[in-house]
Amino acid sequence: MRRTRPFIFICLAAILACCSKSSDEEQLESAVSDFATAYFNYDLHKASTLCTQESKKHILFTASNIHENDIEILRSQEKGASVSIRNIVVSKDKTTGTAEIEVSDFMELDTIGRPGHITDKATFVLSFRKHGDSWLAELNNRNLTPYR
Repeated sequence: MRRTRPFIFICLAAILACCSKSSDEEQLESAVSDFATAYFNYDLHKASTLCTQESKKHILFTASNIHENDIEILRSQEKGASVSIRNIVVSKDKTTGTAEIEVSDFMELDTIGRPGHITDKATFVLSFRKHGDSWLAELNNRNLTPYR
């Protein structure tokens, strides 16, 4: 019995080490959730605090394309957009990461002069960069376009 205890303890420790997320993955998961929830619910002020300085122009562009009809659509929704993280990958040097997310029940802006529409579900891949101790969204035109 005494010989099996250390073996069981070592096996349990190995299983826990393999299954647990790294601190970077946990921090990135939280950043992805916070940013995507803010962005897809059009809390653009909050989203702008969760992205890189270079990415703020994309937030401003989105804000400039929201019109009264879009605001009415957002207000008429019973619930906001929801975000589900499907996959997260942190680079080997732990300075960049990507997240595949599925967004449900969000308003997708249309072309200028046409009101947006509620999209049931779409998948996005977002890029993130580590700045100090924080993960910030790194936006471009590609990662703000859904792929289905």
